Amino acid sequence: MKIVEKFIVIPFRKGPRGSIILGEMRQASNEGSAERIAESMARYNLGASAIAVLVDEENGYMTSPRLIKEFGQVMNVIEDMAA
Repeated sequence: MKIVEKFIVIPFRKGPRGSIILGEMRQASNEGSAERIAESMARYNLGASAIAVLVDEENGYMTSPRLIKEFGQVMNVIEDMAA
């Protein structure tokens, strides 16, 4: 079992009746890149979150989500991922 840290960026956009919905997740190469991508995505969406997670490369299971930075209007995805 090989555990690696991965960096992902999640944009948020406006959904029906003013709700906030998740956009398509994007992987980044490192923490700084995730932060820059999230900042850029937030300009064209309601907001974006840069997150680090530990991933088991054998089964793709993600654990230990850690917020790097949030920009704009976002949902609390860390709680959802940890549940």
